[in-house]
Amino acid sequence: MWERFKVLNGGVLVVGHGTRLASGVEQLLDLSRQIGVLLAGIPTEPGFLELAEPTIPQAMAQLRTQGVQQILVVPILLFEAAHALADIPEAVDKAACEEGITILGQSAPLGTHIAALGLSDYRFRQALRCSQPKGCLMAGGCEQAEACLQSYAPPPVGPDPHYKNERIGLAMVGRGTSDPLALDHMLRFTELRVSQSQTPISWVDTGFFAGGQLTVDELLIRAANSDCDTLVVQPHLLFEGELVRQLREKVQEYQVKSSNRRWLVPPTLGADPKLATAFLSLASETLRERLAIGDF
Repeated sequence: MWERFKVLNGGVLVVGHGTRLASGVEQLLDLSRQIGVLLAGIPTEPGFLELAEPTIPQAMAQLRTQGVQQILVVPILLFEAAHALADIPEAVDKAACEEGITILGQSAPLGTHIAALGLSDYRFRQALRCSQPKGCLMAGGCEQAEACLQSYAPPPVGPDPHYKNERIGLAMVGRGTSDPLALDHMLRFTELRVSQSQTPISWVDTGFFAGGQLTVDELLIRAANSDCDTLVVQPHLLFEGELVRQLREKVQEYQVKSSNRRWLVPPTLGADPKLATAFLSLASETLRERLAIGDF
């Protein structure tokens, strides 16, 4: 299938939202490189919708210089909302028109893909096994982040008996949107995460940075009022950014107020090879459908 796409002078445009935070930009670029390696021989370029470079027009121009005539768009998004439905298609369509490139299709966001659920649980369990007495609120966001993550003991396969007598709470935080369907998908993601967790979870709730019923502040108040020994406040985001930095600052305040319990903020999903494979599988589904139609 991909060989046929290559013969058609096809290329892949990997689109990220964008952030002013350098580490978040690098994570998207790294994930795009991983996808490119999996697509050996097929031109693959990253482009940001806003706030960072390369922009979508710059990425499209780069694909054109490599002889690409048709592209498959792979948006690096968690859920289907305004960016997937309008912002990215409009920006890509304009840039493709200027370069004379045909758009074959756009793959679906990650949603509740098994890779997203598994990696989210892995980040949660990594944070729990942090060796710091009160945990690390800055995992993924400080200068020592990479070394810190490397020092985390890998979570064991199967249930971890170490936590059987500890009350653990999980506060999931989504980006939020005005799209009620996308909000429901985030709530569903939390349900699936908890149902598949290898670690017993005594309390769980979901909040949003914007656009949801529970704000981050409301979620943290509920978490503080729970009777959990450890509270994991997990941002369900792909990459580091300003929202995660703000979240860590808020959680730090709660840690100071309630020093008798651990407050943890796991790193984001990040540029993990499992995600690269997952996004490629979604792209493969879209390409397979387009090749079956054969109207290009």
